[in-house]
Amino acid sequence: MARRKQTFWEAKPRKPIGYGLFVRIADRWAGWSDGKNGVPQLPPAQPEELPAPLTTSYLDILNQSYQDSAGNENLTVLRDVADALVRRRALGRDIAEREEKSRSIQKQLDAMVEVPDEAALSQRNAIEQHADPLLVRARRLREYNAVRAGVQAAKDRVDQEIQAQQVELAKVGETIAVRKHALVIRVTRMRAHAMRRRGHYLRHLMCKHPEGPALVAYFELSSPQLPGWLDKWPVDDGAAEI
Repeated sequence: MARRKQTFWEAKPRKPIGYGLFVRIADRWAGWSDGKNGVPQLPPAQPEELPAPLTTSYLDILNQSYQDSAGNENLTVLRDVADALVRRRALGRDIAEREEKSRSIQKQLDAMVEVPDEAALSQRNAIEQHADPLLVRARRLREYNAVRAGVQAAKDRVDQEIQAQQVELAKVGETIAVRKHALVIRVTRMRAHAMRRRGHYLRHLMCKHPEGPALVAYFELSSPQLPGWLDKWPVDDGAAEI
């Protein structure tokens, strides 16, 4: 029987991303090799005038690895909170529908005066043709108040349902917010690790490259950045929620 994978809420906190000896040697060797071979060539234009930031094949590999890791982390988080995201959308729709229903009932209540006019109170049914006018009036008033109380009770029930759903929505939102906070921390650590590997590689590239000092300003523009989807996570249209 296959073992069930632990969710974020069941698993232990992740350890910091390590920078092992073999990876460090690989980054050093790649920087030394590219620098010795004069890769990349010093552009004739200034860094801000280039159509694209200066980079190397190895830097592209490091950046792509970081982006892939961040993307995988995003998918893992979305799987963990998939039920919460679906529930949040459903609650949002239900609350909107009930608020519209509450407004409709309130309009009905506003149209109902507290005491109807004499014409409504003096209406008689078939068995009340010879009844005392005061008795007829009391009966019509009692019937009218019962109808109005029923409408008010219906609005109160809808408002209570809205309040309960809003409480649930807040709890679901807190669950998603906690998971997003963990995602931001994790992706930020991934970027810091990518920057560390990048710095180790560039340090050895600059030492061997004949134009090393002049290349420093060019490489600053190609540093890996946090993914654009992180600030908007999870996006409203659901594209990052699947």
